[in-house]
Amino acid sequence: MSLRYKKSIEHHLQERSLICGFIHDYHSKRWTIEVMCNVLKVSRGSYSRWLKVPVGKLKRVYMELDEKIKKTYDSSHNYRVAPNILNRDFYREEPAQACVSDITYIPCLDGFLYLTVVLDLFDRKVIGWSMSDSLSASSTVIPAIRMANRNRPFIQGVIFHSDRGVQYASKQTVNVLESLKACQSMSRKGNCWDNAVAESFF
Repeated sequence: MSLRYKKSIEHHLQERSLICGFIHDYHSKRWTIEVMCNVLKVSRGSYSRWLKVPVGKLKRVYMELDEKIKKTYDSSHNYRVAPNILNRDFYREEPAQACVSDITYIPCLDGFLYLTVVLDLFDRKVIGWSMSDSLSASSTVIPAIRMANRNRPFIQGVIFHSDRGVQYASKQTVNVLESLKACQSMSRKGNCWDNAVAESFF
């Protein structure tokens, strides 16, 4: 999953709450709410909604969002971690020689959806993807891999690179990649640059 995107969403929500709190505490006859909203680039509607949400509820929302972020990328598992075979070599002269993959989440009104993509490093084209409301490997990574193989059949020894998330390390995913004669590669721990092409896509 794109760590930058996750952090930017969380930061944006916290920043907006701080700005609304500032407007609430410091608006006066000299600076009206409308003027402060315009200057601080917060819509009047956002400020009005913020006023209606109790502080305790806002805290719970942030805690729930934080938990969602942690579950999207879970590297604390007991599955085998593949070596970093790709080693940041993000260029290929022919199709289906090396692919990269990642998962991100999309906030919706009633929860989250999870988008998985597979990109071919030959032309950076998305050759496989899946959208689901579950983070299981069978709902995210595996359908994306199968679509990628249908759209651009994997050659024997194709490198399939990802982060160390549990969806990629699961036995189910490993078995699918082995059946396709793919060579699995994973980023080093905590190093988003090892999967920079997929990270930057999101």
